[in-house]
Amino acid sequence: MIMTPEEQLNGKRIEDVFDKEFFDSNFWTFWASMFAFEKWHSAIEMRRYLTRFIHHTRNLTDLSCLKFTTYNQVQKPNEIIAWVYGLFSGTPGDFVKKPMRECTGAEICEEWLYHLGVPTDRIVDLAENHARTIPCMMPYVTSYFMVRDVTDRPKVVPDGAVNFAFVGEYVETPRDTVFTTEYAVRTGMEAVYTLLNLDRGVPEVFASCYDVRCLLDATAGLMDGRKITDMKLSFIEKVALDALLKRMKGTRVEEMLKEYGLI
Repeated sequence: MIMTPEEQLNGKRIEDVFDKEFFDSNFWTFWASMFAFEKWHSAIEMRRYLTRFIHHTRNLTDLSCLKFTTYNQVQKPNEIIAWVYGLFSGTPGDFVKKPMRECTGAEICEEWLYHLGVPTDRIVDLAENHARTIPCMMPYVTSYFMVRDVTDRPKVVPDGAVNFAFVGEYVETPRDTVFTTEYAVRTGMEAVYTLLNLDRGVPEVFASCYDVRCLLDATAGLMDGRKITDMKLSFIEKVALDALLKRMKGTRVEEMLKEYGLI
């Protein structure tokens, strides 16, 4: 998908590009959990997220790559603030046997505590008497990911415009991903700098998909610690791989493959 030009993904859903084996994988479970993707979302947006955040692949399993500002995380010392979302709000829970969209705040908290491993005999008391949960239904929150063509969104400053611009999540800025603070801020900067003809550069999108180190690290993460020589290959593929590794012997490429645990 990363190697496919966006124009070839016009009007396609993620499920039009991947098969059932992919959607049954741990990678998809973690990826969808982190970025709120569903199978019927845009393949273009999926591709952009893959190219934008490929350097986070190794950290998907614990979501340690997520960044949070301290300003909305400060609690009293004995309190925490948690933001929890349910991507499949129509699916019955494991502890509370009804869909999330039908649950009270306390019931949502109960389901969350259950998945955190809290003893079941303490869950109801903690949810009802030691927590305050405020539900918020957001049916259009992933509308950024709707199937589209690459030309559907307007440019930040349309061709010929001199006194107006578009900003936010529904406009087009190259290589970045919607549903992020950076996207909204970057479009605002582009608008101001362009209309006022300011000689200032908008911060570059981190181009991890062009950095061989990031790609090797992502590959190592996807291999779950296995070596590339452990892959199931046909006889011809194995011969080709062995020949390639011999050509790399004593080179910096071999050193990097060893550094990232691929050989």
